Amino acid sequence: MIFLHPASRSLRFHPEKGDALAFSWHGFEQLGLWMKPGSDFLCIEPWQGYASPTGFDGPFEQKPGLLHLQPGESWQAGWSVALQPGS
Repeated sequence: MIFLHPASRSLRFHPEKGDALAFSWHGFEQLGLWMKPGSDFLCIEPWQGYASPTGFDGPFEQKPGLLHLQPGESWQAGWSVALQPGS
């Protein structure tokens, strides 16, 4: 699942058994969540940029989702994860 503009900057993943993960991020505009069918893991990926939308045929610099920095500018982003004991 790809969230281009998630309403939140945090999530909590709690499987039926075991501990939970509390995950938060800042600076990233998108969020990708994916899981291989039948697997026992969840991939949580904050993103800044994503694949070109279907039908996009413009110049790279006009691709949606890009972050443009001018010379001398900087960008900061980060994420954190905490293990929360299961009940």
